[in-house]
Amino acid sequence: MDKIRTLIVDDSSVMRKIVERSLRQAGLELEKVLEAGNGAEALALLGNETVDLILCDINMPIMDGWNSCVPCPPRRKPRAYR
Repeated sequence: MDKIRTLIVDDSSVMRKIVERSLRQAGLELEKVLEAGNGAEALALLGNETVDLILCDINMPIMDGWNSCVPCPPRRKPRAYR
């Protein structure tokens, strides 16, 4: 299986670390883990980075999870995982 590039979006830095640790304990091989504290930060990161998986909190300050999903930039063809 290819390693997964992941973006974790949550206003709690503790929760971001818990999510990352949970993914690793579940057996996912993470190539790169990006973190953002709100939807606006996530969109700024996605302007320069390509990720395979986004885990996003819904209730956050500045820009919530719902509003950050709408303007996500177009992606390349998805990778197949086995």
